[in-house]
Amino acid sequence: MDTFEVSSFSEYHNRVLMMYREKPIYIFRGLRNVEYDLVSSLGRCIYNKIKETGLTKEVFLAEEQNALEVFQTEAISFLDREPKSIFQWLAVAQHYGLPTRLMDWTTNPLVALFFAVKDDSSNDSVVYVNNFEKDRWIHGDDAARSGFDSKGITPFSISKLFYFRPSVIDSRIGAQNGLFSVQPDPTERFPLENLTKIVIKNDSRKRIRYTLMNYDVTPRSLFPGLEGIAKMIFWDKFRVHV
Repeated sequence: MDTFEVSSFSEYHNRVLMMYREKPIYIFRGLRNVEYDLVSSLGRCIYNKIKETGLTKEVFLAEEQNALEVFQTEAISFLDREPKSIFQWLAVAQHYGLPTRLMDWTTNPLVALFFAVKDDSSNDSVVYVNNFEKDRWIHGDDAARSGFDSKGITPFSISKLFYFRPSVIDSRIGAQNGLFSVQPDPTERFPLENLTKIVIKNDSRKRIRYTLMNYDVTPRSLFPGLEGIAKMIFWDKFRVHV
């Protein structure tokens, strides 16, 4: 895995442009701490529970589908459109804070940079650039239903890693140009092949946030609605100018 360090917005921008000259399509994932593992939110949750309780991962994996079923029952009355597949349901649950086996990616390198620097950290942050394998790409919900659901294959029974972009049933997924990867074992770290690692130096975090605000890559644009307005005010008053 190639690794590059950048200390400014322009260095990051130029590095991405250089990569685009080699290939026009990548996906990106930003993390605020370079030390964080590339693992799903469910995987992180299970790691923590294993340390806390001493139980095996199988105990917690057994609760995964039940947790989603409870979410489906409770969430349906709050949704304008009912998700049409388990993939869609997982995407919605992920965006509202339920740990799932999905891992967030974006097609927009500035969105990934935003998530890398939006919060303070004691360490450098990082953006992973993924030169993904096209044969592992699921093109939308129709393909997911015809190629997976009709064969009885679910995100819980896949045999290899896939990428999935759901229909825009939640405004945040669309605003963030979001898509997801899903692996057979959600506790495994994401494979490092095909990845490039761009490390963003910690002392450039505030300057990059200011530049992103000038490009309107902000909480207000990425989290439509009252949540985004509140996050934007906090970001503006306490993350950018002070």
